[in-house]
Amino acid sequence: MTRSDAELLNLQFHRQAVPPVWSSGEGVWLINEDGERYLDASGGPMVVNIGHGRSEVADTAHKQISTLSYAMPGYAIESRLELTERIQKLTPNGMDRVWYGSGGSEAVEGALKFAIQTQQVSGRPDKFKILGRQNAYHGSTLFTLSAGDMPERRAPYLKLLPDVVQDIQPVADCNCYHCPLGLEFPSCELACADDLETRILAEGPETVAAFIAEPIVAAAAGVVAPPTPEYFTKIREICDKYDIIFIADEVVTGFGRTGLPFASQHWDVLPDIIVFAKGVASGYAPLSGFIAQDALVDRFDETGQRFNTLFTYSEHPVSCAIGAKVQEIMDEENLIQRSAQMGDYLGRKLEALSEISIVGELRGQGTLRGIEIVANQETGDPFPADINVAVDIQKHLYKRNILHYLGYWRDDLGQGAQLILAPPFVIEESEIDLLVETLGEVLDERGAAYRKM
Repeated sequence: MTRSDAELLNLQFHRQAVPPVWSSGEGVWLINEDGERYLDASGGPMVVNIGHGRSEVADTAHKQISTLSYAMPGYAIESRLELTERIQKLTPNGMDRVWYGSGGSEAVEGALKFAIQTQQVSGRPDKFKILGRQNAYHGSTLFTLSAGDMPERRAPYLKLLPDVVQDIQPVADCNCYHCPLGLEFPSCELACADDLETRILAEGPETVAAFIAEPIVAAAAGVVAPPTPEYFTKIREICDKYDIIFIADEVVTGFGRTGLPFASQHWDVLPDIIVFAKGVASGYAPLSGFIAQDALVDRFDETGQRFNTLFTYSEHPVSCAIGAKVQEIMDEENLIQRSAQMGDYLGRKLEALSEISIVGELRGQGTLRGIEIVANQETGDPFPADINVAVDIQKHLYKRNILHYLGYWRDDLGQGAQLILAPPFVIEESEIDLLVETLGEVLDERGAAYRKM
């Protein structure tokens, strides 16, 4: 159905611009109403793992809707049982308890509340504070915004955020390209990890319930991983020392995005809780959740208590059926291994971009890749904020039928630009070649334009 611009605007929440209209999807491509194909180089963003247009998923949804469309959470339904079985095959040993929600914010909110209630059940009722890192994003509810540190999304609600009300300062992040402590690795001896202990002592160890971090920071920093596995080893040791629950936010990285089932497995550290969303259902249905160490939930069961958070659409039969089918496809087509293989190929191809003057750093793991855009390669200085480089590059890539996401790291002057690539795992080498070739041409052209400004 073709609609006029006036009709499209009238049907939007915000009416500042006419949005693109997508009519269909196929593999790594989105197709508009004119039949033009756009390469979805950030998977939705960062949601679509198995590719667009999988009819077998639609068939599964139809079957589940026809059989049982809804049941109140807490009852056993086969689709949820099957999904849980599939997730348990991927989780680290000792992490078999799965709680379900609908989206990433909901799942992180649930995990934070579970951590606090776990402390209460464990006889530590004064532990209620949540620590997070600088330049982090964990969701859009008030509680999850408080655990994160994305200024533009927090700004309207600052007076309501628990960390602001309680004057809790974020822990230093592990972004070596923009070290918040002004140090260099390895001479820094991972001072950013030690900063967690500093913040715990400042707040009072008896008051801190949990620490939350993404194993690889996606949008908030433009794909940033710690410089060494020892970073999270230190984090784990500090959390254990002070009876603090360690939450790994794997909303983006879970279910194969980095080439392993969960990104925390790259660091050989076991979190207490793993939060998941996006990739579990590959965007075919709203679905999320968290996985907790069995020992934590055993504390509830041993005392006859229950986790007090439930949502209407938790354990939704249709969403769970779709999630189970997506995970079946992931398993049968070896898509986690494919994410690692295609990610390696993408990383090698991207290396050629390092010769472009505005490319500062290439980073990432598997099919999650980040590109830092800079005014000076030697110093890493960003372009002035008024040029709005990231959005400018995004617009020019869109004109070349490439869709991608942006990173949100900015300095105190609002300067900074990162590009994020996270294609569906089913991407072919020829499609990666097209993506990188087009990206290189646009970066060359825009770099030349910026030098004339």
